[in-house]
Amino acid sequence: MKKAVNSQRPVNLDLRTIKLPVTAYTSILHRISGVILFVSLAIMLYALDKSLSSEEGFGQVKACLTSPLAKLVIWGILSALLYHLVAGVRHLIMDMGIGAESESKEELDRFCDAMIRIREEIRAVENGSLDKDDNPLKNAPHTAAEIVGEWSHPYSREQAVYPVASLIEAKYWPPVGRVDNVFGDRNLVCACPSIESYQDA
Repeated sequence: MKKAVNSQRPVNLDLRTIKLPVTAYTSILHRISGVILFVSLAIMLYALDKSLSSEEGFGQVKACLTSPLAKLVIWGILSALLYHLVAGVRHLIMDMGIGAESESKEELDRFCDAMIRIREEIRAVENGSLDKDDNPLKNAPHTAAEIVGEWSHPYSREQAVYPVASLIEAKYWPPVGRVDNVFGDRNLVCACPSIESYQDA
């Protein structure tokens, strides 16, 4: 079976050369702070249990917490808690769509209409209403030159050009059709002159 993706392509594993946006670092630190809080919770529960077990246990925990190392650990835990809380609130705000970039409702409606129409055309191929090898899905996009030329497809020109009603008012005419189906989608083909031809000019 032929693989759809080239598995021999180079992979960059040098983390020093990977540039991430600030939001990626905040997201990574949010997860790290969550792990710190998870581990520290077990330690704090153990200290709480020991301090409540007896007067001697309370004294041991109190003496342990007075050391500079323990104070540094507590400061780290509180810092992780504060950061995790702030970053968590930020994620909740983003989940509500506040401050996030989004398409307009009209554009989302157009996208949903297109997806529904594509599913209807797939269903038409499945039940035999459209030809398996010659249908709007396989031949899309239809260029203007193809539409005004000789039409040899079993479906109508209108079905090819206006699969959804919104395209009647706002239609983009692609200059070229699909090149070699899926292979052409995944492998860009350049029809430009070679570099040598520019050097000779």
